[in-house]
Amino acid sequence: MSHELIFPYANIVTGTHQGEFQGIPATGNEIEVSTILIWSFKNGKIVEEREEANWLGMMQQLGMELKPKEGEKK
Repeated sequence: MSHELIFPYANIVTGTHQGEFQGIPATGNEIEVSTILIWSFKNGKIVEEREEANWLGMMQQLGMELKPKEGEKK
């Protein structure tokens, strides 16, 4: 009989934006990104991995702004 084990892991990654990232030149900004990883194991092996991270929050910390799309001009 095989057993499945689910292992959740939450952490916070911190750092300094010192080089180009996704087209954004280095800002020197300190950043903090929270993440949640979930691994599923079966027969001692990882069979699935999921990750959720606050990428929007990180991009905002790098100075990016979220703006709504402009409506169609008539």
